[in-house]
Amino acid sequence: MEQETQQQETTPGDEAERPTIERLVSYDEHEREMLKVIAERDYWESKATELANDVGELLGFDVGEHSNANCPVQRAIDGVFEMHSTVKEALAKE
Repeated sequence: MEQETQQQETTPGDEAERPTIERLVSYDEHEREMLKVIAERDYWESKATELANDVGELLGFDVGEHSNANCPVQRAIDGVFEMHSTVKEALAKE
């Protein structure tokens, strides 16, 4: 009988693990906030890729597709600096 009583006792940590309405609401709010952050990230990533593609088109090179080996945004940045160096060298020769 004494063992059964010991097994039924709860520790303070057990109460913290039980879901409550407040925790569930808080979780839902947190999840909505995270989904909003993810949507914003995806939107700005799309805009950055659009800008990278436009820069590549204007400068005459292909920035490529996103992959583990390629970042179009970085390729566009590199292309702008490369073009700047080329123009600067050409102007220095004049």
